[in-house]
Amino acid sequence: MIEYDATAIETDYSKMTQQERVMHYLENGYKLDRMSALNDLGVVELPARITELIQKGIPIQKRNKTVNTRFAGTTTVKEYYI
Repeated sequence: MIEYDATAIETDYSKMTQQERVMHYLENGYKLDRMSALNDLGVVELPARITELIQKGIPIQKRNKTVNTRFAGTTTVKEYYI
């Protein structure tokens, strides 16, 4: 997985809609889950933005990803990519 680097993408996200931010992020080869959407893009409801993009015909793929929790366990989250 490519690690997100805010300096790598020279874009002013403040002038984009949430859909545009998500699309730009995915088009640049990054994978997105709810936590990275919140932290990197300021998008709280990622599944809603993904659904909207899919309805527009964007071929977004998804898969389950296992992540560590802060309680020394693991959980499964959705990860989206193009």
